[in-house]
Amino acid sequence: MTDKLRKYVLPNIPYVFIGWVFLKLGTAYRLAAGAGFGEKLLGLAQTVGAAFADFAPSLALFDWLVGIVGAVAFRLLIYFKSKNAKKYRRDAEYGSARWGNEKDGYARNFILPKKLGLEATGKNLNDLKLQKNNEKKVAEENLEAAKELAAKIAEAKIVTHIKVGEGGRTFGSVSSKEIAEEVKAQLNLNVDKKKIQLKEAIKTLGTHNVSVKLHPQVTAELKVVVQEEA
Repeated sequence: MTDKLRKYVLPNIPYVFIGWVFLKLGTAYRLAAGAGFGEKLLGLAQTVGAAFADFAPSLALFDWLVGIVGAVAFRLLIYFKSKNAKKYRRDAEYGSARWGNEKDGYARNFILPKKLGLEATGKNLNDLKLQKNNEKKVAEENLEAAKELAAKIAEAKIVTHIKVGEGGRTFGSVSSKEIAEEVKAQLNLNVDKKKIQLKEAIKTLGTHNVSVKLHPQVTAELKVVVQEEA
């Protein structure tokens, strides 16, 4: 027997027997006395024994129709029941758990093959612990670096220039991009222009305090001195 026969034929053999049972019930119903549905159901007790006494199926079209419909209905019932059962894990939280267990069939057959999680072995647990410790260390280092940079910015200032016309009217403005460039040129510090919190470009002379968001927990105040261009 080929693999295809084993895959498609063998699993459906039980439904042949189920179809035979429904066919015999159809025979018993057809032979039962009475004209209406209710009367024939009551008469089944008298004919069901005779219907099942002969193993060979009858040739009546009605009997075969009952047998086929019964087998198909039973098959569909089993199919939908098994399909719904695959959606849930018994006695387990229904969600996106990241760790599988060696005895957990769901993890073995679904989570691990699709690389949606890792097996909770000693090595993997230790690697996870080391990874979290490393991430914590890097986060602490980034925070300290941001604090040091904020201290340098707070103690310094940059000077930039714009044109001024008659009556003190200014021409041009100072943008966050220009501030970042001047911080690099004058203070030799690297600050991303996106971290400079400037609601609008500076268009007036004088000293302006500009906030620089260096870290979620660290904000520095930079003094920007705008002078008249010579």
